[in-house]
Amino acid sequence: MVTQEASSKFLGFLYQIERALYRIFASEHNSAIFGIETADDVVEEISFDNGQFHVSFEQDKHALSTSGQPYQDSSKNLWHTMHIWLSKMKDAREKYEEISYCLVTNKNVGENTLANSLSKAQTNEQIKVALDELREQADTITGAVKEIAEQVLSYPEDDLKFLIKNIVLLDNHGTISGLETKPATINLFHLPSEIKEHAEVIYCSLLGLLVNKCKSAWKIKEPAILTKEPFLIYYIPRSIK
Repeated sequence: MVTQEASSKFLGFLYQIERALYRIFASEHNSAIFGIETADDVVEEISFDNGQFHVSFEQDKHALSTSGQPYQDSSKNLWHTMHIWLSKMKDAREKYEEISYCLVTNKNVGENTLANSLSKAQTNEQIKVALDELREQADTITGAVKEIAEQVLSYPEDDLKFLIKNIVLLDNHGTISGLETKPATINLFHLPSEIKEHAEVIYCSLLGLLVNKCKSAWKIKEPAILTKEPFLIYYIPRSIK
């Protein structure tokens, strides 16, 4: 018997795979490499000719239609994610010139939320206000999440401000168009009209390729690190038939 908990976890993993495929086709950088379950749920790392590296760390939270949004102000999802990012920040800042910390969900998070406030804070004054809000929220938390919140606030203020400045909330599916991940990815294929009817088959084939590449890496206890090329090679001949 399939339990609700098991099915939700499986949907969450499938959401990560879909997000990775979306990023592969949305990225404008041929140098980009993508990780699944490496330093985060999904990671996109871009290298430039000048030797600089930029990275996006992505936490993906899929929620069912009957559930609330996953990044509630006092939720474990939000505070545990921030704790993970802070724990790895020192190494990340030494390696990357630009870092984005992305909170991704298929749900609408809402305007009057801590996650939204953190994401919008860019100026020094906005970051200071957001940090005060973070501390105030931590004071209200009880239970198991309280310890996580205390660990988050134990980090140096500079780290907390850096985190806030670079948090990006990608709700409503986290796509530029606002479409669900699957149709948004299919639109990125730019299929000619004569083969648009095969969009579903092409998408499922690419998703299967992604799953197989992850499986092959994990079977030999290697990280699932991907480039764009295999997917373009696999996809282009089908798109021009």
